[in-house]
Amino acid sequence: MREDGPDQDLRTRVERLEREIKVLREALGRRSDGTAETPSPAGMDAQSEQREREQARRRLESLRAGQSGEAEQLGGGGPAQDTSPPQSAGFESAPERQSDQPSGRFSAREILESAELWLPRVGIGLVLLAVALAFKYSIDQGWVIPAVRVALGYGLGLILLVLGFRLSESRPQYVQALFGGAVATFYITGFAAFRLYGLFSYPIAFGLMIAATVLAFFLSLAHNRAALSVIGVAGGLGTPFLLFTGSGSVPGLIAYTTLVLAGASAVYFDRGWRSLLWVSFVGGWAVMLIALTAASGSQAAFLDKASLQAGIVFAWIWFWALPLMREVVSTADPGRWSPPKLSPELLERIGDFTGLGDTTEEWLRRHVHLLSILTPLLTLALTSWAWRLSTMDAGFVALGLTGVYALAARMLMVRPGMKGLGHTQGLVALMLSTVALALMLDGEVLLLTLAAQALVVHVVAKRISDPWAERWGHLLFGIVAFWLTARLTGGIGPARMPILNVGAMTDLALLAAALGASSFVARGATMYRVVPQVGLALLLGRELGGSSFAGGHALLLAWAAQAWGTHVLAKRWSDPWTSRWGHVLWVIVAFDLAGRLVGMAGAPPMLNVGAIADLGAIAGAVLACRMLGREKVYYYLTGHAAVLALMWREFVPLSGGHAYVSFLWAAYGIALLVIGLRSARQAMWQTGAATLLLLVGKLFVVDLANLEAIWRILLFMVVGGGFLALGYAFPNLRKLEVDEDSRR
Repeated sequence: MREDGPDQDLRTRVERLEREIKVLREALGRRSDGTAETPSPAGMDAQSEQREREQARRRLESLRAGQSGEAEQLGGGGPAQDTSPPQSAGFESAPERQSDQPSGRFSAREILESAELWLPRVGIGLVLLAVALAFKYSIDQGWVIPAVRVALGYGLGLILLVLGFRLSESRPQYVQALFGGAVATFYITGFAAFRLYGLFSYPIAFGLMIAATVLAFFLSLAHNRAALSVIGVAGGLGTPFLLFTGSGSVPGLIAYTTLVLAGASAVYFDRGWRSLLWVSFVGGWAVMLIALTAASGSQAAFLDKASLQAGIVFAWIWFWALPLMREVVSTADPGRWSPPKLSPELLERIGDFTGLGDTTEEWLRRHVHLLSILTPLLTLALTSWAWRLSTMDAGFVALGLTGVYALAARMLMVRPGMKGLGHTQGLVALMLSTVALALMLDGEVLLLTLAAQALVVHVVAKRISDPWAERWGHLLFGIVAFWLTARLTGGIGPARMPILNVGAMTDLALLAAALGASSFVARGATMYRVVPQVGLALLLGRELGGSSFAGGHALLLAWAAQAWGTHVLAKRWSDPWTSRWGHVLWVIVAFDLAGRLVGMAGAPPMLNVGAIADLGAIAGAVLACRMLGREKVYYYLTGHAAVLALMWREFVPLSGGHAYVSFLWAAYGIALLVIGLRSARQAMWQTGAATLLLLVGKLFVVDLANLEAIWRILLFMVVGGGFLALGYAFPNLRKLEVDEDSRR
């Protein structure tokens, strides 16, 4: 990854342009003189040759213009425009042939054209490998004493360094490999002199390694090369471990690490190299973890822990506050502090690999957002582990960090161009507050607090129109939902009063919070409406279904009432999914009611708890029809069938029970018929007529076989007389319906 200044490779591009111009001049000269070294392709006429000459001439003029423009920029010292150089001439017969050929992402031509970049780097790697092999071979053969080997190593580093300075003006791309090889050679030689040969004492070897680190930072700033600073911070952070002798102090390690990170922070703040920041992030926190391991078993526990805590605080400031400050100054003065951009070729390859396309640079600039999230979590974790904090104390630390990030969010939100980072700091504050609550609270109090926080987040997200805050609210409610599901499916626990207990009241409050959040979410409102309804059904099943309270009749009434309320809410919200859940609930109620209707009857008939509960459920289904459209006919028919079955269940066990059932069916059917005709409700009077027809079938199929003669005579007489009276009055009832229709 190359994060260099825009004017580093101008000279290289100008040289390449000059070479292409020279080649094009020769080609034009041969075509104009008619002395081309290669014959024209078959079928090429004079017009084709003339067209090719014109194309070559236009390309020569464009190359001259590009050369003169870049030469002026190089001479004037101004910033170079980020224009990619023209494609090298392939001297094919026509440009159309080039466009027909598919271009691969890693073609051999691209690799050859970038040889100036990879050749010196591969070469310096091979040279360093050869030096290492030569050292090993000389050791095996006993040719060169250790002092000479070390001197040769430092000599090679100095040669590479001098060559880099000599070629820094003419070959900027080439010297990067030379400088990198020199710094790497100094690190390797210092390590070998101390660890392998024992020629240097620890202070001398340590000082030489520090000097190599300072040299790497100096070269990176002098030549505007991010790779050199990355080598410097990696070597600097690794020095204590390369020279580790088995003994050391945690305060010394922390002091040295903070010194290296301070130098890296100065370089990053000045140049804005993201690669340097992330290598420092990984290496710095790795050193803190190693120091934490050492401090846990140290005798001087307090001093080690105090120094480790100081290092953690410094790392927190360096990896969070410093990048934020640089973003602030970069927004205020982008000409001076704008971070360097990657080369177009590298951006294109990263975009192709990640699928980000043209937004690659924009996504890469969001690294500060990621640091804002990771840094406080690492700070909190390492602080808690270093001091072996209790959950309550760790919660207070998290609350302290919450206040800091909330203040940072408030300050950034009012600055122009920093609203996005301000939102991120606010989300981090919410995240830390959630962690604090999880550490300080437990059980139902924690669950209620999380639900309340999620509801507040959704309210704030709607007010400020922040999608990321809304996503955090979704995450919090997701955590609450998983926890609540485990509670609702885990059994009722010890004996307690159904519904009127702390656990049930807590669960009801959670469901109410989720239902209330549906009014504030931009997306997923249906989920926030349906899921609480499902949770309420599970809650009722847990509280009422597993107990002997009222013989299980309360659960039937509770589910019927919930189904009716669901349809009321569905009509108010105009939400089809809520209405569907209401239908599901009524199906559950219908199956439960069907199982009850084929069971044993209570006593006295129709005046027992079971019958009253069944009538309540049937009444709920009839009331729900007022909120329904075409589906109401199914509710009416189900309720009607349930009423007939309820009469059968309650009266058939009595002596002469079938007669009682027939009388009741007759009265019920006549009532439906009369009320339906007088109120002009076609479905009702037709249902009454169907009931009477069903009664006739029952008289001949059931009653004749099961009733005594006196009951049969009485039953047929009463029912027949009723039918005659109804038939006589029917025309008047129909006339009333017609009159009502005419008045309408």
